[in-house]
Amino acid sequence: MHWLLRKIGAKRNFSVTRRQKFWYRRVMSSTEIIRLIGTQKIAMALGVSDDAVREQGRAKDGLLPASWFSVVRRLSIDVGIEVAESAFRFKSAEPEQ
Repeated sequence: MHWLLRKIGAKRNFSVTRRQKFWYRRVMSSTEIIRLIGTQKIAMALGVSDDAVREQGRAKDGLLPASWFSVVRRLSIDVGIEVAESAFRFKSAEPEQ
C-alpha cells in the first residue's frame, strides 16, 4: 500500500482528495490485491483470520474466493485500485453441446 501512496504523492497518514479518489489502477493478481489493500483490512471486513487471507493469496490457482468479490471490490475503491474479476474463482457456465 505504501507503494501506491507514494505513486499518487500522498503521505502515510493522508486524507484522500477528490482528484486522488478517482485515480484507479486495474489490479489482476490476487497477491497484489492483498498487498495493496492489506491483509488485516480484508480479514476484518470478511470476518476471517489474517492467516485465511494469506492462504488464499498463496493458493495454487492464484485466485481469491468468489464470495469475497463484493467486499474486496468495496475495499479496493477506498485504496484507489480496481480489482479484476479474473482474480476470483467464479464458476463459468458449461458450454451447451
